[in-house]
Amino acid sequence: MMRLLFLLLFSTALLFGEDLAADFFNQGNRFYEKGRYDSALVCYDKVLSLGRHDSRVYYNKGNAHFRKKELGLAILNYEIARKLNPSDPDILDNLRFSYAARKDKIIPVRPVFVYRVVLFLHDFVSLRAQETFFLSLLFLTCGLFILFLFARPERRSRSLFFAVLFSGLLALCAVSLFVKIQRDRHEKRAVLLSPRADVRNEPDGGQILFSVHEGAVFKVERRIGTWVLGSLENGLSGWVPEDKLGMIEISE
Repeated sequence: MMRLLFLLLFSTALLFGEDLAADFFNQGNRFYEKGRYDSALVCYDKVLSLGRHDSRVYYNKGNAHFRKKELGLAILNYEIARKLNPSDPDILDNLRFSYAARKDKIIPVRPVFVYRVVLFLHDFVSLRAQETFFLSLLFLTCGLFILFLFARPERRSRSLFFAVLFSGLLALCAVSLFVKIQRDRHEKRAVLLSPRADVRNEPDGGQILFSVHEGAVFKVERRIGTWVLGSLENGLSGWVPEDKLGMIEISE
């Protein structure tokens, strides 16, 4: 059974420590617990305005928007939270719950099994965590090569074996990191925030191809003026007014 996690709020102590951002975050949690969701959102936005872009702030914002029955904004904030912390189970559970609440049941095009496994492993860790792992692996590999150079002759073969092995892992990690950085920089996604939108075959009054409802997630292909060419997970695509969308990105 899917767990209902919308009353769960992350604690201040785990997040910031004692500072102004912590005060706003704690105050937002108190407002949330009293059902004053608009006031809670104001406090969470103040935390973000101080540059504290933490997944737990966006998670709590998503909870508040969901309570206000603003499904599009809830999904938008959960998606940003997942971007910052892709393996957090609470974020993933609430995101799945919100997706299930959408009016449109969009069935994604499923790639082949091997590609799905690779994609899952690639997306399971955040960009920051993968960068840290890459640097650690780099230092370890360099250390193994240094060990090989100064090792006794009878131990050189073993040192070389591990140095080559970790070099291969380092190369795979470098490729994965490069792909993640490029995708994070160039691949844009957006959530439909309005109750309904008509998707057209061309911008500025083209023919209506189909309609979607709040919470639909588009992959942004390109922009022309105030229109966005986006594609859904099921492969359908078309033009949507940009002002109906919320970009899944961290606004500095």
